[in-house]
Parts: sequence; C-alpha cells; structure tokens
Amino acid sequence: MVVERLVWVNADNYPDWLAYDLSSPPLEGPGNLEKAAAFFDKTCGDNRGQLSVKNKENGIFMRCDDSVSLNSWFKGVYHLRTEAN
Repeated sequence: MVVERLVWVNADNYPDWLAYDLSSPPLEGPGNLEKAAAFFDKTCGDNRGQLSVKNKENGIFMRCDDSVSLNSWFKGVYHLRTEAN
C-alpha cells in the first residue's frame, strides 16, 4: 500500500489495473462541476474521506479517500471516463 500511495502522489501516470473504470459526467462547462461533485459523493458513499481528483498523463483519476492511511486505496480509486476522454 505504501508503494501505491507513492505512485498516486508522485507518478505522472496511474496504473489502470489499480483503478476501477467509472463513467463520469462531464467535468467542465456551466453547471457540470456541481453535478460531478454530487455524482462523486454518491459514488464514494460512506467510504468518502478526503476526496481527491488528479489529472494524470493517462487520464483523470478520483480517489474516495486521499488521507494518509494504509486502507485509503481500498475505499476506491476510479479512472474517470467522460465523453471527452
């Protein structure tokens, strides 16, 4: 889990095999940010901690809990798939 955390924080890419694919609403444009935030909150549900969204070279990734705990990866990391990507 420590290595995964280092990859999350420092790497330019995030391994697709470590993340679930998630069809996401558009993240840009008028009103879409609020819709996306509500969608992410619903996706993470009770597992939601410090939500984090990162733009990596191989896509946009969301982590339900970005706290520095050993089980944060188990709470969900998603590769966001929108119509634009």
